[in-house]
Amino acid sequence: MKKADLAINTVFVILVTIISIILILGIFSTKLPGFAKGIYCKTFFYIHSAAFIPKGLRADQNYCISENALAPAEIINDPETLNITVLGYVIACWKEMDYGRYSDNFLCFELTAGPRITDPVPISEEEITHILIDEKMCDVLANNDSISDCGDENNIQWNLDAIYPRQNILIEYNAENKEVIVS
Repeated sequence: MKKADLAINTVFVILVTIISIILILGIFSTKLPGFAKGIYCKTFFYIHSAAFIPKGLRADQNYCISENALAPAEIINDPETLNITVLGYVIACWKEMDYGRYSDNFLCFELTAGPRITDPVPISEEEITHILIDEKMCDVLANNDSISDCGDENNIQWNLDAIYPRQNILIEYNAENKEVIVS
C-alpha cells in the first residue's frame, strides 16, 4: 500500500463523516436548540457557576430560568363573543407554537369566565369551525371534524360543550399530535 492510498482513503472517510454529521444536524435542527439549552442548564451551568470559579467568569442564572411560565388567567366577560374570543386564543397558541412545528407540549393560556357570564353559554367545535371557514382561516389552523371540512388536518381537539360561570378553560398544545387542545 502506498502512502497516497492511505491519504485518499482517509480523506474519503473524513468527507463521509462530515457529510453524515451535517445531515444528522439537519434532521435534528428543530430540536437541537432546546436540547442544547437543556443539557447546558442541567449540567454545565452548575459547574460554570460553582463557587471555585471567579465571580466575573460565573454564568448568569437568568439564561436557565424558564421564560415559559403561564401568565395569570385571562378573564373573558362577553357571552355574545365568547366563541370568537376563545378561537382567538386558540389561533394565538397555534401561532406561538410555530403552526404545529414546536417540539414540546405547552400550556398556552388559561381563561376564566368572568362575572358577566351568569348562565352557561353553549360553545361547540362546529361553531368554531364555521368561524374558521367564514374568516378563511382554514389554511392557518385546520379543523377537519366530523361535521365541517376546514383544511387537510385536524389541529383542534375540542373538549367543551358549554362555558359555565367562573369556569376555567385551558388552551394547550400537544406536540405529539400537532394540535391545540381546548378543555
